[in-house]
Amino acid sequence: MLLCKRYYGLSPKDRGAYLETLVDRAREGDSKIKHILTNVYLLRAKEGSRVYNFRGSRAYPTIAQEASRFTTANWGVSIKDAVA
Repeated sequence: MLLCKRYYGLSPKDRGAYLETLVDRAREGDSKIKHILTNVYLLRAKEGSRVYNFRGSRAYPTIAQEASRFTTANWGVSIKDAVA
């Protein structure tokens, strides 16, 4: 949740750089970040799941969902492939 709070606290133009930083940290061996970004439960979280979705709304996807969209849109690979 802390990563989501930081992410949604940034302006939309700065969010891509933040996600890229998280992916780079995961690539460099930060196992906690890698686990969060590739966690199946976070990638498939549903609306109303306050445990996973920031503010319990689909309007605020999980950090894993955002990272997955980022890597797919910018690099053409899944988040799992991006941090492997």
